[in-house]
Amino acid sequence: MGQFIFIGFFYLVMPASAYFYLSNYRSSPVRLWCFGGFLNGVGLLMISFRPQLAASVSEFFTYTLVNVLIVAGYSMRIQSLRMEIKRGLSNYVLIGFIFSFGAIYEVCVAFGDSIQPRVIFSLFSISLVLFNLAITGKKYVDYFGLKRMGYISFFYGALGLTISVKLILLLLGYESYDILRNSPVNSVMTIIGMLAVIYSNLGYVAVVLAKVEKDYQKTLNENIEMSTALEKRNSTIKDLMRMQAFSTVGTYGSTVVHEALQPLTALRFGLENLETYILKNNDDPDVKERLSAVRKPADKAIGVIENLRNFMVERNVDVKSVDIQFTLEEVIALVHPRMIALGVDISIESTISNSAVLADQHQLERVFFNIINNALDAIDKCAIAGDVRQILIKLNHVQQKQFVLIKIIDSGPGIPEGEESRIFEWLETKSGGMGIGLSLCRMLVESWQGSISAYSAKPELDGLSGAVFELKLKSAKK
Repeated sequence: MGQFIFIGFFYLVMPASAYFYLSNYRSSPVRLWCFGGFLNGVGLLMISFRPQLAASVSEFFTYTLVNVLIVAGYSMRIQSLRMEIKRGLSNYVLIGFIFSFGAIYEVCVAFGDSIQPRVIFSLFSISLVLFNLAITGKKYVDYFGLKRMGYISFFYGALGLTISVKLILLLLGYESYDILRNSPVNSVMTIIGMLAVIYSNLGYVAVVLAKVEKDYQKTLNENIEMSTALEKRNSTIKDLMRMQAFSTVGTYGSTVVHEALQPLTALRFGLENLETYILKNNDDPDVKERLSAVRKPADKAIGVIENLRNFMVERNVDVKSVDIQFTLEEVIALVHPRMIALGVDISIESTISNSAVLADQHQLERVFFNIINNALDAIDKCAIAGDVRQILIKLNHVQQKQFVLIKIIDSGPGIPEGEESRIFEWLETKSGGMGIGLSLCRMLVESWQGSISAYSAKPELDGLSGAVFELKLKSAKK
């Protein structure tokens, strides 16, 4: 009797401990698991005190109710695990099974002349329920991918097997029907039952906590993925909106350029005619110098606007073999007046014989023009008398000549730490700019399956101490 008191006490304490330990995770399955264990404990304690209860209460309480509580407790634990793996039974099925067991057991009590039928029926039913609980426990740990938490299925399976062995020995006449009597099988059943109640509850707590952690990590990963997707979506929307704004500005800009270019061209022709007329009738050098001074700004303004118009004209993208060296020389010629005005020297260092890359000729000119103009702005902004004013362009092959690496290095102030990637974002601009130049450069370069990056130069490696714009473009086979 003492062994059942001991195991009954553990069946009460362990579920209660699990219930309080899982105070933050008391879902319906958790409460059902703990309550089922509590019913098992009450049933086992009633078995332990059955001789004393028999003298004062009816056989229903000393036999039927005890076994119903045990079957109900294990059945509730099965339902708890099934609910977690989305295979829960109907409550009517569960209640119907428990009442059916009680009814059949009561029939055995009422119409049987001995204890044998009720013991055989109860042990058979309890062993089946335990095997079912063991199988459900395995499905539970498999469902959540927690293989190491197999205590639930193992010990309940072992307990069901032990009860089955006792049942077989009873049928063969080698075991007493009084389960309170000391015997090797009863002792083994008690030990297995003790291990089952301890490790199954510990295993259940571990599985619940591991499941919660796994669910939390899954939710966290889903939130991160969703956040990343939203950021990409928002970035795409912003890019589209800014590209639309840039397209609109380009459309109106082309109109403005056209309208401004017409009167300026007429002004230049008028000045040329006036100069011709005056020089025919007046050979005064001072007049000639004054007319030249008036015509030069007009010519410069017309040149700037024509260049701007050339850059704003939209063309179909035509990715083909483009000579880097030739394109750079064209752009340098374009900015040459500004180079002279600022006293900046631009040089090209090349270690390659074939400087052909896959790109759009017109777009590549835009990219180089924008980067070199930015470099001139940076040098002009921090210019101090006696400082080196230089832009160095280096051409090299990389990745087994599959790409051409172009480094445009200036002697400006460099790029502040942490700003290396931000300068390519839309509307990230220096004072007076529109904040679209470098963003457009990146978009164009990436459309040719190339890459562009920027960082502050290291004098010992790059030769200058300003900013470095590094482009990597696919080599074109000649």
